[in-house]
Amino acid sequence: MRIKTGITIHEIVVSSDQNNNPVTGVTFDSAFFIDGNSYTGITPTISLANGSIGTYQASFSASTTGDHQFYLKNPSTNVIYISDVYQVVSDSEFDTSATIYVGL
Repeated sequence: MRIKTGITIHEIVVSSDQNNNPVTGVTFDSAFFIDGNSYTGITPTISLANGSIGTYQASFSASTTGDHQFYLKNPSTNVIYISDVYQVVSDSEFDTSATIYVGL
């Protein structure tokens, strides 16, 4: 997805065990990548969104251009989540006339 700098991306991550029971109280391991290289200047913010179904919200703000992606691992369940790749461009490169559709 193509976005401009300054935009905050929010993604929902499900944390459940092998029986689909919610697993909460988790501290995720995380890594962030720009253009395929590890980048420590951005750390995804992770918070519990809904404990009864085990969903967490992971977010980051795109402060620099390039292809952004993040990795999360739930150490309790060993489940790994890898986000979509977000192509971050400067304001001058961003086409505001384009329609963006997001869905599951």
